[in-house]
Amino acid sequence: MGIDAFADLRPGTPVKVFDLSGNQLAQGRLKAGTAGKVVGDSCTWPLEVHGIPGGATQYGLRIGKRTELTKSREELENSVDLSFGHQ
Repeated sequence: MGIDAFADLRPGTPVKVFDLSGNQLAQGRLKAGTAGKVVGDSCTWPLEVHGIPGGATQYGLRIGKRTELTKSREELENSVDLSFGHQ
């Protein structure tokens, strides 16, 4: 579970995938995070989303209520890990 500014990150936090027009395409959840896996005071969260339709090379990704990130289809298909924290 995240702390301080990252307290909203925990296993089960919703992950939504959008097309670049803002239409929701799929939904998943964060898995359990690993503290300090990257560098410094950070946490890495694996995520898994199934059922992302093809046809695009870039997708919007929103974790909980955080700012949307742009990820490639390849990154999403390979169960991307996201890192948050102070490095």
